[in-house]
Amino acid sequence: MGLVALALALPRLGDLDGVGHPDEAFYLSVAADMVDTGHVAPSHDGGYIYQKPPLVFWAARLSMALFGRSGAAARLPGALSAALLCAAGALFAGASLGGEGALLAGLLLCGSLGVVRFGRELMLDLPLAACLTGAFALLPRALEGRRSALLGAGLLAGISLGFKGPIGPFLLLVAVAAALALERRLSLLGRPALWGGVALGSLATLPWYAFMIWAHPRELWEAHVVDQYFNRFASTHGQPRLGLLWGTLLYAAPFAPIAAVGLWRALTDPARRSRSHAALSWLGAFYLVFGLPEEHGLHYPLLVLPPLAALAAEAILSGGRAARAAGLAVAVASSAAGLVALLGTGFQLAAPALIAAALLLLGAGIGWARPGARAAGLAGLSTAAAGAVALAFVAPAFGGPWFPASARPLAEGHPLGALLEHPGPFALEAGLPVRELWGEGDVLPFLERGGLAIAREHSLDQLSPALRSRLRPLASWRRARPYETPDDVLAAFRAHDFSRLEEPCGLYGLAPPPRASLP
Repeated sequence: MGLVALALALPRLGDLDGVGHPDEAFYLSVAADMVDTGHVAPSHDGGYIYQKPPLVFWAARLSMALFGRSGAAARLPGALSAALLCAAGALFAGASLGGEGALLAGLLLCGSLGVVRFGRELMLDLPLAACLTGAFALLPRALEGRRSALLGAGLLAGISLGFKGPIGPFLLLVAVAAALALERRLSLLGRPALWGGVALGSLATLPWYAFMIWAHPRELWEAHVVDQYFNRFASTHGQPRLGLLWGTLLYAAPFAPIAAVGLWRALTDPARRSRSHAALSWLGAFYLVFGLPEEHGLHYPLLVLPPLAALAAEAILSGGRAARAAGLAVAVASSAAGLVALLGTGFQLAAPALIAAALLLLGAGIGWARPGARAAGLAGLSTAAAGAVALAFVAPAFGGPWFPASARPLAEGHPLGALLEHPGPFALEAGLPVRELWGEGDVLPFLERGGLAIAREHSLDQLSPALRSRLRPLASWRRARPYETPDDVLAAFRAHDFSRLEEPCGLYGLAPPPRASLP
């Protein structure tokens, strides 16, 4: 399963022109800055960052050291995380469902929107999800009293500290404690092998924490603890609590309806519930821990894709009227998505790839409409292939270039800055260092020193008319606007006019100030 997920994620992995998560631009900026400055600790615009631990950034930096300073190398840790997640998810499901269930759950994970999308981005949640899944996959052997399984689970729990901070080990502790309590084996939490593994795994990240506490204690406290944890209980800009539900439905698509059937059966059928203690504990711990704060991200439910895939696989293998109805609903949705994709070829954006994705989605619809694990597995694989084709070939045509090759000769020899945007994608596409410019006080001195600024049209509105009048455009291109509403997309679709979703983007220098006229 891991090799399937990796093979689907690798084609055109480095094409940054597709639609990415807003956080990825920041993470790419950190990875590029570490390479450009030679910093070991994660840094941004030349200074250390304190919000997130270093493991994903170290992985991206190592990848770029091995394979070159490129978007593909920076994103490779995301693709490897997708592979590990699908492989560990198959093992997790196989513990209770056998080999057929493991294969089916792995294919469902490969075809989930969450894995298809975030396996092609540098984000923190998918590596954390892979780590947690590996720990849960070892749980059945730990229940048998195997010391190596306890050590491995603890090791993964300790490593998870390095992805998003203490939330990873804490979530795993709550979930595993609940599962062990249901199995009446809570005493396993006291085994030295488990905590020895935790201590050993934590060594991967503790040097970073030790350095930051010694050198920058106030910044670490404010950014890593207060902002990332305490402030989330009083946030005014995060998703509402229902965002966790919408994120679950979105990123567990297309198997979410069937997973709901499996969840209901596990809750109401004592025999199934006894086989689903780990999955139920995992889900309960996640929604409890992440449901308490005010702020949520739609991508957080990536952490519960494996137990949902296992519940969906169980429902498919068991059959029944409810599972059949859910499969037909998914078949209709998949077929409708394929038809919409065929209609979208009118945009003339990578039309052959869009046709291929549409045919794969229609094939997935046929698979979901048929009963049985084999048909569902083929449907999951077909969905995964459709998503890979769409993200590798269609999305870049929709997004437009961050920095076109034609502009690079104009930029060489000049400092480069990005106005009101994280510079990572620009830096990786241009092959040059790019710094942030976050206001006129930044922009004017930078341009006066011979720098060139990359700016979208809407970003120029943040500058004074006097400065805008002095900007000299050197190159221009068009990019998709950063935030599109469904109404915008629908209007563009109806008008058959893709340019409605674009805005000008350009490379600007500074013209000399106008001479004062003589009286």
